[in-house]
Amino acid sequence: MEKFTKFRDPGTGIAPFLPIAPPSRTPLVLPFELALFVLRAPLIFVVLGLELLLVDLIGETVLRRVLPIVVTWMRWIFLRTILGLCGFWWIDEQLEGVSKAFVLIQFLSDCQTTKVGYSSDCGERDRIEPH
Repeated sequence: MEKFTKFRDPGTGIAPFLPIAPPSRTPLVLPFELALFVLRAPLIFVVLGLELLLVDLIGETVLRRVLPIVVTWMRWIFLRTILGLCGFWWIDEQLEGVSKAFVLIQFLSDCQTTKVGYSSDCGERDRIEPH
């Protein structure tokens, strides 16, 4: 392993080719993890069953025609609950790589693709003349 020491990062001393040792675990953690599994696993299956029953069966057949947004929110709540039970409490929802210039280009292209007259998204000065 000494032959890879020349590849170490000079600033941090990290060797990229050496295997990473697993973190040491105390024996006291195993009963806690087993207890969490025993409590969480049935709850996950109960919530998944309720989601399948209430959203996929009843919601899709009855509510989708009347209130489609309710079905979407019900599904979101059930699936977020399952993620929370698995330990994912917060998921950062953001757009990556969208700049103001891109949004402006999209806005202007939407204004130009409207047929003769005023666009619903564009102002009065953005009147589109027929060719």
